[in-house]
Amino acid sequence: MNQKKVILILFIITSLLFIFVTCNDDIFYTISLETPILEPMIKGSPTNFVLFPNAVDNADTKMYVASGRTLYNYKDNKWEKETLDKHIIQIAATENYLYALCFKDTDKAVVREVKRRSVTEPWAEVVIDADNYDFHTIYAAGQTIYIGAQKSKTNEFAVISITESGVSNIVYENENALLVGAAYNGSTYLCTRRGILIDGTMNSVLNQTFVGIINLPDNSIVAMSRSGNLYEVTTEIVTPAKTSFGDTRQATSAIAVWEDKLDTSKKLLLIGRGDLGYSPTSGFTHGYVELMLNETGGLILNANNLSYPFREPGPYDKDRDKDFPTQVVHSTVDNFRRYASSLGINPLNHLFQASDGIIFASTQRNGVWSYRDRNGTPQWNAETEPIR
Repeated sequence: MNQKKVILILFIITSLLFIFVTCNDDIFYTISLETPILEPMIKGSPTNFVLFPNAVDNADTKMYVASGRTLYNYKDNKWEKETLDKHIIQIAATENYLYALCFKDTDKAVVREVKRRSVTEPWAEVVIDADNYDFHTIYAAGQTIYIGAQKSKTNEFAVISITESGVSNIVYENENALLVGAAYNGSTYLCTRRGILIDGTMNSVLNQTFVGIINLPDNSIVAMSRSGNLYEVTTEIVTPAKTSFGDTRQATSAIAVWEDKLDTSKKLLLIGRGDLGYSPTSGFTHGYVELMLNETGGLILNANNLSYPFREPGPYDKDRDKDFPTQVVHSTVDNFRRYASSLGINPLNHLFQASDGIIFASTQRNGVWSYRDRNGTPQWNAETEPIR
């Protein structure tokens, strides 16, 4: 082989190595941020999170979540647990009672029952006057519990209320109206897949299926559709969408409000997401997105009465946030890529911020996760704090 060919081959190899290294700097940097995933203390597909007793300024209030037959409570970085005799599907709480929607018979999983306990009373079944209905969901609004039910072997759904005195009543019946959330700010708002039930009247939005509803800190109410549209809800109407995920994103039932405990003027609305396909700008398809709120916890609206857009968690990035209206942002996390390689790849069912500021997530299959400092690095990972 002559000298010219050797020089040419060496040039080609050097050029290819240069291209490979420069193109993969970003990949190597991302890998360097990845942290080993821990074994979750609460495994499986956990339920939603609730506070009980659900009362303002109650020193005994704890955060609860369940998985399987075990109910866990959390306060001041300490976990405790108790065991029920039934598999727990979902939980809800009022000021005086903690409720659990359970499988009544594990051999017939479609049959469900509602149980409750108080601080002093043991678990007992709640007798509900609704023959021929199967119970699917449970939510609290004020001091009233609402059950999403379906008439056996039909497509007819109902919303059943339960007072703290134990009186039950069917408050709404219709097709395709499974209850998926409830909110209360002096008025009761019941969110079904079909629309928002306000004072017995269904307010639906054309071609929208809802996934949840929440009180914002300023006591306003917003609801989220599966297609990623955010709606403000009043006692009279469901307003036109204030903002949206975008064409390829869908919302999950994970909806929560976050507040910076070091600066309470910084607040965010968090919504779980599941993209329809791979996103070249983010590289992952799950996790959650953030919406900036104002200092009182309400929506920030522009001259067109529209809210800020949703954005990925993390500090401001000139490429990811090129269409964001401001460079002044705050976030639940301090590093986008560390988040993206951990919780960002997990589908989420529920999100919640505990009173100590820790954010928790119920993943679809990988247990309860939390965002906290681990070995000097704040990160999303499986919650591993021991049970006391």
